[in-house]
Amino acid sequence: MEYVDSNLFGVVAAPRGLCELLDLVSNHAGDRKNVYLWRGQGDISWPIHSSAYRRLSLDGKVTESEICS
Repeated sequence: MEYVDSNLFGVVAAPRGLCELLDLVSNHAGDRKNVYLWRGQGDISWPIHSSAYRRLSLDGKVTESEICS
């Protein structure tokens, strides 16, 4: 499996097909705290924000840490 280094997420797996994706998630150890997300992002440089943050940040007056607290 190929891995890519991104400024936003660090080194991440880049599965090239369904078989590699299934291998990646099936080898996940239950005692680890890793979180796997699949949002269909077309570009790894795009951040993953909740819809609440995206809607509330339109006026630029809210931060993601304020939403989580």
